[in-house]
Amino acid sequence: MNDDPYFSDYILSDPVLTALYSHFADVALIPVPKGRAQPVNNAWKQFSLDQTLTLPHLRQLSQSNIGIACGPVSNHLCGIQCENEDAYNRFITNNPLLKDSLAVCGPYTWVAFVRILGLCPITEELGEYGWLAEGACVLVHNRDGFTQPVVITGENAVEIVFGDLNWEEPAKTTFQFKLAAAKHGPPQLPDDRGRSRPNFNFWGAFLAENSGLKFNPALKQFVRRNSDDQRWMVVPVEIVMREAQNLVLKFGWANDWKLLQRPFSNKDMNTLVDHMRFITAEEFADEANGLDAFIAQQVIHTPGADTTSEELFQAYGCFCQNEHLLALTQHEFFRVLPPRMKVRFGISPSHSLMREQGSKRGYRNVSLRPPEVFGTVGTLRTPVFK
Repeated sequence: MNDDPYFSDYILSDPVLTALYSHFADVALIPVPKGRAQPVNNAWKQFSLDQTLTLPHLRQLSQSNIGIACGPVSNHLCGIQCENEDAYNRFITNNPLLKDSLAVCGPYTWVAFVRILGLCPITEELGEYGWLAEGACVLVHNRDGFTQPVVITGENAVEIVFGDLNWEEPAKTTFQFKLAAAKHGPPQLPDDRGRSRPNFNFWGAFLAENSGLKFNPALKQFVRRNSDDQRWMVVPVEIVMREAQNLVLKFGWANDWKLLQRPFSNKDMNTLVDHMRFITAEEFADEANGLDAFIAQQVIHTPGADTTSEELFQAYGCFCQNEHLLALTQHEFFRVLPPRMKVRFGISPSHSLMREQGSKRGYRNVSLRPPEVFGTVGTLRTPVFK
């Protein structure tokens, strides 16, 4: 935020700007002409956050409707646009972590906001839903006296990995396809002679996401959650091959990809399954790590206390070593911790926990059990990472 005292005074003099910056913080607010829901041209798409934090820009905001620019310019704030209230309610039901996330509803749309960690697809419209990322603008305040006002609900935009969002079809399959391509490249690749060949990494990742398959290295078998009791069930490799072949043929014919319109040879199918074992075993390790056990056993609700993310990570590493469990890397730990803390304690990360080194990110009203409870008295041992 701009440190100029005149800048702060101006925001405080405008209750609308005060409320918006209080709700959203660190976002690029964009002037939108009265009577409209979107800017009239694309010049705003070139703005940096600093360019929106100037007095001339604020004066424009005070005389217009106001939108938020989605994407990196607003600290990775993105939105799920819903066609109507029913679609919005269904999406929240399918994504309970977003129940208290920031949202807006108004005369033009219903939008739930999230902050995306890691890979983020481009803006796209899919049936009743739209994904709003870089290049999208969401109306958050309208000064039109003759239209329904925009209503803001929720406290903070939930931080989440895009792949953890649950979509209805056709959005679900579309985004699974795009994420697999972003991670592993396109469905087809040229060989050293310039001929097209299947990208087995792509198809392995896409099939795993589409069918819920994972590979358990301990069992040396593919597994999938039972929809009734959510337990992992073994899936024979023959079924994996059949599902893989059906999916590839389906997309080959739907997209007129000649290479994928005939069944894979036994050699190609075995290659695909081998790639799936490698790709999904890495993902399955996240299910087997001790993070959930650590949170359940060693993190406790303590009003008035606070614990930084780094302190949690150190204790988690020791817990995993003492319990002979694989530990997530620090990057992965910080990525998957927020939704779990939200589910268990109903809290989101704070960015202003005070320590000797300054402000730190972490969680309020929680603390760690005393070290002796989980065997970390004495020298802090280096955790073992996968």
